[in-house]
Amino acid sequence: MLNKNTFKEIDSQDKCLVMFSADWCGPCKMMYSVIEELSKEYTVYKVDADEEADLAKTLGIKNLPTFLFYKNGVEYARKVGVLKKEFFVSELKR
Repeated sequence: MLNKNTFKEIDSQDKCLVMFSADWCGPCKMMYSVIEELSKEYTVYKVDADEEADLAKTLGIKNLPTFLFYKNGVEYARKVGVLKKEFFVSELKR
């Protein structure tokens, strides 16, 4: 899990995916198995939007789940909602 103190870890990653979610979020729960599968091949971080409300606000997270795609610490894509694994693979290979 990333938090405001460890968020800088993404700077050291070539590419990574950051998922903002919450325990009470039904669509987030639907995505956990997909994210777990992706984490076997790609660098994936989770952020609890409730525990890290300041970080979520700073990054403009308004809906959950929100997925941020980073390359060398720079966000290059953002998607919200329930998505297929193939979408993530395509974005992470971009």
